[in-house]
Amino acid sequence: SEVHWGPLICYPLSDCAFSHWAVSDCADGVGARVSLMRAIAVIIILLVVATAIVGPQALFTVDETQLAIVTRFGKVQGHAITRPGLNAKLPFVDSVTYFDKRLLIFDASAESFLTKDKKRLIIDVYARGHIVNPKLFRETVRSELQATSRAVDIISSELRRELASDNPAELITP
Repeated sequence: SEVHWGPLICYPLSDCAFSHWAVSDCADGVGARVSLMRAIAVIIILLVVATAIVGPQALFTVDETQLAIVTRFGKVQGHAITRPGLNAKLPFVDSVTYFDKRLLIFDASAESFLTKDKKRLIIDVYARGHIVNPKLFRETVRSELQATSRAVDIISSELRRELASDNPAELITP
């Protein structure tokens, strides 16, 4: 049974998954329309899958407690990212290195020092600081762990030098 609507004819389709009636001006148009819809559905599915794979590689977020730099094959690209939010990078080529924006604590274990008059003092040393220039930080110390190690070594060395040159009565106050 056909239904006529002006120049268009509707044919009943029992095997069509999209609708009970397909509107066409010829019987071959029904098959072509279904094939076109299937092709569009396949293309949409492929685009969704490609976006799901490439999307997480192309976008990254910076938290408000972080600083970030983008590196391409180990070389820093552009400027440091200091503001929180969503950022973009080249997928599979660029990588992101995050640093803590908050105050870092450089804590050394308690050490024994000899004073000028050969008395032994046990001193626990710590320092606090934050990263001001992430690019320079990465180029010089590479990571927060190495920065802590270097800072503790420098502070302990300077403290040892100062203790060896000063009189203990000047250092220790009751």
